[in-house]
Amino acid sequence: MRVRKQGVRGAHPKDIVKFAERNTPPGSRDAYVQVARAASVTVDFLVRLNELLMADAATSRRPVHRHASSLDTALTWVMLLPDVAFPDAALSIEIKPKHGLLPSAPGLHPVKQTACRFCMHQLLKQAQGKVVRASAYCPLDLFSNDKARIARALTSLSSTPQNNLRVFSSCTEAGDSLEHSAEHSMAADQLDLVVELLHSHVDLLDDLKAMHAKDTLDIEGVFALSQLHAAIVGFISCSESEQQVEDTAMPVSQTLGQVLPMLSTDLSRQLDMYMPHALLTNTDVNVELWTELTIGQFQTVYSHVLDSFLVATTFKDCSVLLSLRPVPSLVSITPPDAGCSSERQLQLSNGHHHHTATWNGQTYEVVVAIVDLDIKAHKPVAAYYAQDQGIVRHFASIQSTRSSANSLN
Repeated sequence: MRVRKQGVRGAHPKDIVKFAERNTPPGSRDAYVQVARAASVTVDFLVRLNELLMADAATSRRPVHRHASSLDTALTWVMLLPDVAFPDAALSIEIKPKHGLLPSAPGLHPVKQTACRFCMHQLLKQAQGKVVRASAYCPLDLFSNDKARIARALTSLSSTPQNNLRVFSSCTEAGDSLEHSAEHSMAADQLDLVVELLHSHVDLLDDLKAMHAKDTLDIEGVFALSQLHAAIVGFISCSESEQQVEDTAMPVSQTLGQVLPMLSTDLSRQLDMYMPHALLTNTDVNVELWTELTIGQFQTVYSHVLDSFLVATTFKDCSVLLSLRPVPSLVSITPPDAGCSSERQLQLSNGHHHHTATWNGQTYEVVVAIVDLDIKAHKPVAAYYAQDQGIVRHFASIQSTRSSANSLN
């Protein structure tokens, strides 16, 4: 059960469930998508649950960094999620994969061509004192479809887990989001098994990358379109309030070419870069030039771009759960040099297909799930853009400093 914490903004649980049902990675629903259910509860139930949490904090059973967090007892809706962990699991892992690919839209800040968003953000967090050291993990390794790089990604997560990796062994948390020591890592054979599963036998990473790719414009392009949208809305509102004559009003049939003189030169330049790219993913609109779009058509295009951005952003911030349980009763017939074999079984458990995998003579039952699909619609586009530009500027300044230092040597 997931209950909203006090002071946390977010979509209503019912909207989160609807979002998850509408936006499923290709071919994955029966394999690993976790479909929650919104449920109504009483205020008394929430108050009592909050008291139990506070009592756990007092007895140190709750993590220290959550001692001050209380529940939102005014929101009487919670989410019920399937249990994807086996009670006797040998290993359960939670990974926050983050961004799986570099943006490809034209006109973006040049550092985005070679540096991933997560790695750049880590350097800013370190400079701000939010983390002691930048994570060694790079999401591009995890999503590379290369075994060696996937192994490097998992090893890096083990060395600097932060809140991107949690490992549970025999129902005991073996990882810590703040500190790390050798015993917090996965054993070598466990890591090899997880690498094999992610690389060859579960399409989860490719499906997540496909959802990330829905963000075709990057926040820079989305922000430019949002500025045009805001300008159009402002012009229409002004025209209606002043009750201007028909030939100076702005009906939805008016083209963007007629709107351009009202825009700044800089915004017009940005739209010249991003609008043609936006039209590539909107097959319902058939124009040769983006300036031929009517205002009504642009509103449709912008709605599609914004929705795709929010879907991609949600999946960039999701978590992946893997739970493995050894099955002693199954005898492997896999040849010793055959590595890991896996197959989807027909039976369902907790709403998910189970996988079986044989590794080094041991057969495992495996469950994989995508969780934390909380739609990000509550955050304005301008806030995403401001955060992005702060990250990029800091990374660019580091590059400039390094370049200057190298030129002096």
